[in-house]
Amino acid sequence: RRLTPEIRQGSPYGVDAARIVVGTTLGGINVGGSLERVDVTFEGLNHPYAADIDALLSLACAESSCLLTDLSPRIARAAKERPEASGRVTEWCVRTLEARGPFFSKAIALDILGEMQAVDLIPEIAACLGDDNAYIYGAAERALSKMGEAVIPCARGLVGREDLHPDALHSLTRIICDLGREDSLRFVMDHIERIFEVVGPDAA
Repeated sequence: RRLTPEIRQGSPYGVDAARIVVGTTLGGINVGGSLERVDVTFEGLNHPYAADIDALLSLACAESSCLLTDLSPRIARAAKERPEASGRVTEWCVRTLEARGPFFSKAIALDILGEMQAVDLIPEIAACLGDDNAYIYGAAERALSKMGEAVIPCARGLVGREDLHPDALHSLTRIICDLGREDSLRFVMDHIERIFEVVGPDAA
């Protein structure tokens, strides 16, 4: 977008820096209305909005990185305390992952599934490891790292697929190795040739 002369002249760091400032400000304005409904700084689940799943999920649709750290664990905790809402949260997460965007909501959905340890959705989470967006594949890695040994059978099912993204196999292998279990070593030894072929010797 074009900047006014006043903004161009008023930025000592140049036009690119001015664009960042303006974009950040507009991003804050866009989510301001939502933040009035749900205060992301509340502690615990005593806040009246904390158990309002609909309000929390509505906030999760806001396209802003400022929500990534705090919102996902709060939604997951609210869902765990209200089992009747757990299915609705999971459904929202799956629907969000299937959509074409926005990507901040996808990252939140992945983090929620990780917090909820949704082992049945490991394949859907693993599919995001090959995404080009750092927010998304980073959230997928965080989610899978919370699934424990349940990641290994899924990885075994994916490792032979021709359409498996090299970054996805790299992430899965690292997550499995970080488990530090006998099954981790067995996975690497069983698939070492495939890992070298897809990931490459340097990364492996």
